Amino acid sequence: MKNKILVIDDDETITSIIKSLLNPAGYEITTATDGESGLEHAQTDQPDAILLDEKMRGMSGIDVLKSLKKQETTQNIPVIMLTGDNNLRKLSLSLDLGARDYIVKPFSNSNLLTRIKNVLY
Repeated sequence: MKNKILVIDDDETITSIIKSLLNPAGYEITTATDGESGLEHAQTDQPDAILLDEKMRGMSGIDVLKSLKKQETTQNIPVIMLTGDNNLRKLSLSLDLGARDYIVKPFSNSNLLTRIKNVLY
């Protein structure tokens, strides 16, 4: 059975890159372009992991993370934050709020695959 990964990112280029990398690696990918629909997908699809962009229009990644961790049905889904910002304070905050890891964009394909495997297994 394929692991399901939910990608919540408002940048379609990033989403497309992630899909083209993870689909051939055997992952089933669902995407959401904003926090609200990402939360809905997390509830209904129950993914095995979530890749969550920190900066999005509307609801921020940090707010999405807080909501995911408050809900009983999504609180145990591992979340990897995606960020274009190397701000250690923000990265620490996301880890404090329950994110399992973070990836700084631009990322290497091997780094992304390794970090996903690390949170799944």
